[in-house]
Amino acid sequence: MLNENYIKSLLNEPETGMGYQFVRVTFKDYSKKYGTVYYSTILVFEDEIPSIMSEEILENISESSTDLSDIIEITLIKTTMVEKLLSRYSGHRVTVFNEYLNSPAVMNNDEELVKKEIFKRFHAFKNDRRITSQRGLLPGTYATTEKDANNVLTGEQAVERYALPNPTPAIYLFTIEPVIGTVLKKGIVSANYRRIGGEVEVLFVNGTDNNTVTGPKVIPKK
Repeated sequence: MLNENYIKSLLNEPETGMGYQFVRVTFKDYSKKYGTVYYSTILVFEDEIPSIMSEEILENISESSTDLSDIIEITLIKTTMVEKLLSRYSGHRVTVFNEYLNSPAVMNNDEELVKKEIFKRFHAFKNDRRITSQRGLLPGTYATTEKDANNVLTGEQAVERYALPNPTPAIYLFTIEPVIGTVLKKGIVSANYRRIGGEVEVLFVNGTDNNTVTGPKVIPKK
């Protein structure tokens, strides 16, 4: 796991998708590697993904933080940077960016919620660090519409249909009831990580107010 300083830094950045962030890691020798951070806490480098991304490993990670002393910086990769990386790696060595990842979903422009609406967020672990202690969402957190979530009956379906990189079934389902005027973006999940995608995703640009998140409800794994 990342130490608390890196966790706090990533929690101040938007997600790349529901429950994960693409990052660039700089080491003391100024070399760089790309990777994915799950739930703002678990860093997996791109060349480790085929061998390390298993349900057993991710479910049994210790709660204690490990200080990754060789790292001097972890930087979130913005959407435009992901697209540039895809172009750079096309036709070259196998990496997370050309074997598993397609271009990110195109999100619509900001809009304000004009009527009461319910949203859902799938998560593989009960403790979601992007939900505040006052039961609101941090800025830049992803979810989906209640209508869309009703099509997803199991944690494995959530992973497949929201193209989540973590194979652990997303069995924890949070309910979000934001106030009118909440700013959000909507888009369609791209097919990534050899998963079909295709469902609606919602980005809460500025997060949500206190007391707008309840749950989680536990759904079947499969």
